Parts: sequence; structure tokens; C-alpha cells
Amino acid sequence: MSTAGATRASLAAILEEAAATGDHARAVELLSAGALVTPNALCHAVAAGSNEIVTALLDAGANPNAPDTRGVAPIFVAAAAGHPALPTFLADPDHTNLRAAIWPAHTPSIGHAEVTWTLLARGADPNARAAPATRATHAGVSAVMVAAAFGHTPALDVLVARGADARAVDYAGRNARDFAERFEQKAAMERLRSFTRR
Repeated sequence: MSTAGATRASLAAILEEAAATGDHARAVELLSAGALVTPNALCHAVAAGSNEIVTALLDAGANPNAPDTRGVAPIFVAAAAGHPALPTFLADPDHTNLRAAIWPAHTPSIGHAEVTWTLLARGADPNARAAPATRATHAGVSAVMVAAAFGHTPALDVLVARGADARAVDYAGRNARDFAERFEQKAAMERLRSFTRR
């Protein structure tokens, strides 16, 4: 790797940290210095709910559909509003307890809905699927199912408005309403009821 390439790569790690903390000024400074834009940086900015950083990263060439090093695409991070349980849920939705004491309290921000809209407006797939490794050839959970499971109703609104299929089912025949019911997300259940009546 050339010296310039090494510098860009080392700046990328700092950019990922700035994205994770929502430090827009630092992120812009690093992008101007030529930091390599990674899928991790985009997913960190999405998790932080920083639409400004997400937009700057997309403007710098970030792929709105590229998964991070955990295999999680940005649209799923947005749908879960950056909840730390997301990778565990995607890896095994059948056995993940989102209410377990190991997960810190987490509340979606207005920024997470904005980020969802920005990702979709910039080419993220509203019907992307994430299948657990044990069922890689089967239909996985969709972003709508993730938003329902995590109770992120603003993301549900945005996803459906941008073409997500609220009636889609996963490998076990579950739809978004099933996930909302399983995780006792009452507001999401009501919202999905109105979508599926149409």
C-alpha cells in the first residue's frame, strides 16, 4: 500500500470514530483530508442519527447498500434506530430477546427517521433482506420487520412511503406485524395494521 493509501486508511479509522460520536465538523475535516469512506463509517453515522454526516459520507461516495464489517447494511441500522441489539437480532431473530437486561435503554431520535429517508432517497433498497447465516438461502427479515421489532414507527412510515412491502414474510412466514406483536411494540402494531388494511 502506498503512503497516500496508508494515510487514507488511517484517517478512515478516525472518520469512523467521528461518525460514531456525531462529530460533523471533524467528519467534514477528515473527508476534506482524503479519508477513505468505509461502510463502517456510514453505519456509525446512521446509528448516531446524524443526517448531516450521513449526507456528507454519501456525497463522498459511500454506498447506501454496502454492509459494515458485521454484515449489517445501513438501512437495517436506520430501521432499528441504531439499537445495539441489531446484529444479534439479524443473526438469530428466532432467539433474540430485545428486552433482555444486557441491552442498554435505547430511544430513537428524530435524526434516525431523517437518516432513513436520506438513505432511501440515495438508493438504499427499501426491501433489502438480511438472512441469518444458518438460513442464508432463505428470505430473511426486511427493514420493515426490523423497524417493527424495534418499535421505530417513524422508520416504518418512511420505509412504506418509499416502497417497502409491509406484507412481506421471512423464512418462517412472519411479517412485520408478527415481529411487532412478538416484541410488544403496540404503536408499531397499530401503524402496520393501517398499512396492511389498504
